[in-house]
Amino acid sequence: METIPCPGCRTDLEPSATVCPICTRPRNKLEITRGFTTLREMEKQRKKRPFIIAGRVLAAAAVGAVLFRFQEPVLNFAVSAPARASKYFNYLIYGAEAEKPAAPAEAPAAATPPPPAQGSVVSAPAAPAPSAAVPAAPAPAAEKIPRRAARVEDLPIPPVDPSWQWVFYGRAYDLITLQPVANAQLNFTSVSQYQRGGAGTDGAAYLTDSDGRFVVSLRRLPDGSSFEIHTSRPGYASAVLYESDIPYATLPLADRKEMARNAQDGDMTLPPLTDTAGETAIRRDVFLAPSR
Repeated sequence: METIPCPGCRTDLEPSATVCPICTRPRNKLEITRGFTTLREMEKQRKKRPFIIAGRVLAAAAVGAVLFRFQEPVLNFAVSAPARASKYFNYLIYGAEAEKPAAPAEAPAAATPPPPAQGSVVSAPAAPAPSAAVPAAPAPAAEKIPRRAARVEDLPIPPVDPSWQWVFYGRAYDLITLQPVANAQLNFTSVSQYQRGGAGTDGAAYLTDSDGRFVVSLRRLPDGSSFEIHTSRPGYASAVLYESDIPYATLPLADRKEMARNAQDGDMTLPPLTDTAGETAIRRDVFLAPSR
């Protein structure tokens, strides 16, 4: 027969016992009635336990089936969530300075040379001399990217097929000095969401010109894949940061030095670079971390 604990010494007692044989504590009718009620409730719980376990197993199986069915959008959301959160918090901290609209791309001229083959290193076109009619640029503010006589917008955009190609252009800067970096080879490697930080598949390479400018045509990647940017420029870490969510040029020097140390130690997570639907040309400036 099932027992209940004695309220005095916790000895197992029969529900109908009127006195505890150990501590000799008497039990009144109310306690005896409660004892039988407790036993009935315990019996109900034992009968319900298999159904509760089965329900939890079915719920876990249903959740697993949903995650398996929609794993691609879930993984895409998980990959993009840190960047979205970073963009939101940087907007709260830096306000409108964190939002830098990309410069509109002009239609390519008919005599523009064909785009460079992917995977090959090409030289950038010579920077055109500034026109005498262009007014002098204002003096740069402290801790801001200095204005250059050769504008990035002057780079000719190579003709591409928008259905499977897009153009990525901008200028490469030193993360510490914020000065343009010339003759820096930028390697664009395509990776899937399962290859972050690992070996990529294919991509393209480009050599910045004397003003640090670059323009490269890239293919549009399927959902879940993106490009990582590395550099083989002597004196700089391999990781390349680009201005998508974090306005590097507006960060304090101490923060930029900390980022440079992380890039040198290999602790920097590279931001994924993807094309924007409907955009043929996208400008993003990139930043190289100097080596020790």
